[in-house]
Amino acid sequence: FQSAQVTLAGPVGPQHVLKSYWFTHRLLLLFNAVKIAANLYMHPSWNTLGMIAVWYMAGGLYLAFFFIISHNFDGVKKLTIDSHGGCFVRNQVETSSNVGGWLLAHINGGLNYQIEHHLFPRVHHSNYAKIAPTVRRVCEKHGVQYVHFPTIYDNAASCFEHLRVLGAKPVA
Repeated sequence: FQSAQVTLAGPVGPQHVLKSYWFTHRLLLLFNAVKIAANLYMHPSWNTLGMIAVWYMAGGLYLAFFFIISHNFDGVKKLTIDSHGGCFVRNQVETSSNVGGWLLAHINGGLNYQIEHHLFPRVHHSNYAKIAPTVRRVCEKHGVQYVHFPTIYDNAASCFEHLRVLGAKPVA
C-alpha cells in the first residue's frame, strides 16, 4: 500500500525525481483506472473482469520473460552483495544482454535492447538499434563483455543452460 500512497499523495521526504515524471506517472495510473472502469461500465460482467485480469497477466508474463532471458544467460556476470560494484557502465553491460533487432524492438518497446536501455533509459526505444553498434564498439575497445543474441530462441536456450548449470551446483 505504500507505493500507492507515494504515487497518489507524493513522497514523505525529499525526492530527487523530475516533477514531470511524477505527473506523467500519476496520469498513466489515472488512464489505466479509467480504461478499466470504462470496460466494466460498457460490459458489466465477471467475464470482463476476468479478461482484464488475463490481459494484465499476459502482459506481465511477456515482460517477465524478456527480463529473465536478458539478465540470465550463459556467461552473465553476477554481482554479489559484498561486491564493491566497480564501474557503473561495466556492471550494466555485463549483467544484461540484447536479442533480435529493430523489428523486435518495435514490437516490445525496445526491451530487447536491455544494454542500451540500462545505459540510456531516457533515449526513445526507436533509437536503440541505431546506437547499439556504437555502444558495442566502445565496449569492445574497453574490454567490456557485450552480449547480443540473434534470436529469442538463442537467448532462451542460453538462459536455460545458465539455469541448468546453476541448478546443478551444490548448495553451500
